Amino acid sequence: MIDKSVMQQLLSFSPIENKQYQNKHFYPDLANKYLNKNQQVLVIKHKLLGHRPVYISKHNRFAPYPLHQHNFVEINYMLRGKRQQIINGIKINLLQGDLLLMDKYCQHQIGRLNKSDLLINLVFNNQNISFNFLNQLNMRKKDSLVYEFLLNISLKKHNQQSFIIFPNNADITQTMDDLINEYYLHRTYSTAIIKNYFDILLAKIIRYYPIPDVSQIDRQHYQSEKQLINILHDISKNYQTITLTKLAQKYNCSSSYLSNLIKEKTGSNFAQLKVQSKLAAAASLLSTTSYLISQICEMVGEKNKTSFYHQFQKHYHCLPAEYRRQKQYI
Repeated sequence: MIDKSVMQQLLSFSPIENKQYQNKHFYPDLANKYLNKNQQVLVIKHKLLGHRPVYISKHNRFAPYPLHQHNFVEINYMLRGKRQQIINGIKINLLQGDLLLMDKYCQHQIGRLNKSDLLINLVFNNQNISFNFLNQLNMRKKDSLVYEFLLNISLKKHNQQSFIIFPNNADITQTMDDLINEYYLHRTYSTAIIKNYFDILLAKIIRYYPIPDVSQIDRQHYQSEKQLINILHDISKNYQTITLTKLAQKYNCSSSYLSNLIKEKTGSNFAQLKVQSKLAAAASLLSTTSYLISQICEMVGEKNKTSFYHQFQKHYHCLPAEYRRQKQYI
């Protein structure tokens, strides 16, 4: 259930809603830095996320939202009321409690929301679906359409089905409500709690929405994908000591085959994945501990502090100290 103060905040008119209510037409709700206007269809960029694990917002009411797409993954949650959307040319109706999961570059437009309607946007990128998280879901993974959808997002692969609708489920909506409350109440440790609620939300969606007919699934394909996730998990967990040779021996294949497989499936080579894992570990320590940056360098196995700063800035688009300051205000 949504907290009373959060519900009041969501129902109150935003500045954009005041304009749309009075003038009966759409007003842009994002600054130009979040938009790419050079495309035929408006593209909302990932900068909107900043360094948040997820970004949650209320969809502005009182005017239709024009055709657009994102370069991140999005969930729409119909908290109250109902509303029609057109997704890749297909008309769908979201009812209260329904969730809509959309892959990157899924084109959609949203009908006019009334005063009593509340549509919540939850956006995230593929970095938030970690290999570790997917590896932990060791429960009939091959039987879940949602698991495949999330796996493709994590591996930066295209989903043939660019969106999935999940009908109202009391258990899932409770988790979604808890996530929204935590996001808007700004309580102590909210960032860590939000991240964990988000993982729980994805796990519950996978639990409740399996593939209806497993007999039609290519099981060999899923076994291959499962092995890949295990490989990526090993790299993420043992990035300080793992070598390509040791990893190839574990999975009974040649180093060249494994190297090509990793590059083909992820778009990154073995060394790049090790660096990404190291930086992810450092980012976690920056946001959850008070260790000095020099100590964190040592903890993640980086001996060259200058190299660490360069790699961190290239990956996160800011220096470690700035990343830590930004995390303190999320």
